[in-house]
Amino acid sequence: GMSDLRGDLFSLYQRAGLRGDPLVFIFTDQQIFHEAALVYFNDLLSSGVIPDLFAQEDKDNVINAIRAEVKAAGVMDSSDNCWEFFIDKVQRNLHVVLCMSPVGSSFRV
Repeated sequence: GMSDLRGDLFSLYQRAGLRGDPLVFIFTDQQIFHEAALVYFNDLLSSGVIPDLFAQEDKDNVINAIRAEVKAAGVMDSSDNCWEFFIDKVQRNLHVVLCMSPVGSSFRV
């Protein structure tokens, strides 16, 4: 369900943004099972930022975890800079593949 999707995306962001793991996230049109999932996928594909993916406490944990790396890169380690640095790493390391089938009525006009 949605909580599984949210958890999977959260984990992908952690791995791509904090550990720097290069990842490919593949999903099909059949996996868009709920309108809210479509919003997540749209945000992921358009900007890489999913607004409600991280609770404030989780966001604070990410900021604290990446602070030393931000400083080492010569960037001022403000919360905003740390978060942007994290999102930039996610965008560099997380690649998204959307597979769509022409079979079925979902995407036909």
